[in-house]
Amino acid sequence: MGIVSIYKVNKGMVPILVIGIITLSSLLPGDSLSNSPFSVIPHIDKYIHIVMYFLGMISIGLAYAKRWAEKKKQFFIVACLLLLYSGSLEGIQEYVIPGRSFELFDIIANFIGTLLGYITTLIIVKKRNYGN
Repeated sequence: MGIVSIYKVNKGMVPILVIGIITLSSLLPGDSLSNSPFSVIPHIDKYIHIVMYFLGMISIGLAYAKRWAEKKKQFFIVACLLLLYSGSLEGIQEYVIPGRSFELFDIIANFIGTLLGYITTLIIVKKRNYGN
């Protein structure tokens, strides 16, 4: 059984897992991140934000692709909710997580990742011709 067939069987769980990873990684204390070997790369955290939210949006999009083909407005609302969630996590970082702070550029990176995931999902849905 390959990874593709596992995804098809449990595709509704993939977005939950990805959003869970985003949440957990966003709520780690600041000192746990500074010891990473990747921390020497300038602005690496912004690239990680883009990738995480891209994967979050595309995992949600592909799990429910047939529904989005019929209801594009709902898919757009889900993308907006993901962005609101990212802002909430940034707020939690500011006031609750030691060594972390609210960063506007993190939200911008989250927006870029979400937008890229949204567009990619729409392209995939259109190529697969769902709903027609």
